[in-house]
Amino acid sequence: MTPRLARNFFGSAKSHFEIPVSAHFHNDYGFASANTVEAGLEGADELQVTLMGVGDRNGIADLYEVVAALEDIYGVRTGINRRGLKSLYSVFAKVAELPLSWRHPLSESAQTVRAGVHQSMTVRRKDGYIPAQKLLNDFGEPLYAISPYVSHNLVQSILAPYAQLTPDSSRKVAEALAGQSNGGPPSVRTVHDVIMSETGVSVPERDLGRYFGSEKMYILLKLKPQFPAARLIDSLVEMDEVDSVDEVYGDVDVIVRAHTPPGKDSVVSLLRQRFSEQIQDMNVLVTD
Repeated sequence: MTPRLARNFFGSAKSHFEIPVSAHFHNDYGFASANTVEAGLEGADELQVTLMGVGDRNGIADLYEVVAALEDIYGVRTGINRRGLKSLYSVFAKVAELPLSWRHPLSESAQTVRAGVHQSMTVRRKDGYIPAQKLLNDFGEPLYAISPYVSHNLVQSILAPYAQLTPDSSRKVAEALAGQSNGGPPSVRTVHDVIMSETGVSVPERDLGRYFGSEKMYILLKLKPQFPAARLIDSLVEMDEVDSVDEVYGDVDVIVRAHTPPGKDSVVSLLRQRFSEQIQDMNVLVTD
């Protein structure tokens, strides 16, 4: 079905039958959540959804997509705690070992503004570009990516608490940052150094982190013989900054996918503090 067909079907079903009607859609054409929303608006008594749309074949309707649309757009109260969904999805993704897709509305990618014109719009009025209810319930503040199209208005916004730049100066800084993005988004440390070099202003990395988010990394661990990997893994999965842990065989024993918000001790530092005697070798790969 498509959303229009779902609307017609469930409208007809509710007009012909007195028994409860349940909606269960698979995502063959990417319409599962949209079809489920339409069914709900037509009075379906039960909407079948799962976290991340997990289900047979290509999955079913996604809990967040259905609840957020019904609550935010149509004003339908579902009884679901909207503000708790982001943390719920984060825990589920880790436990189920199913990374949240970049295109999911709760992903960090969905929080990140990349195009220069969109960045300019967002720093002027964030709820003019991002739905206000998403800002309220999902992630509060948008994040920004340093790309060849980075906005000079974004640069001005970042530096406003520390210095007042002319438009020409902010464009110069933006061009310098854009030049650092050819291999992918530069690190927060690189952004700090470029701004310092161009303006003489030192913006704390913790403040820059509010704009650019976490640094992502893979940590490859070789453990000393006889040390049980399970003990290390149990500690890792309890860390909020750890996204996934895999025990492997070969040149390394454990691969950790993690992120580190600026200004916090990184997972690497914590591992060195807690397991220095058990880790034989550690390699860290930073990624975008």
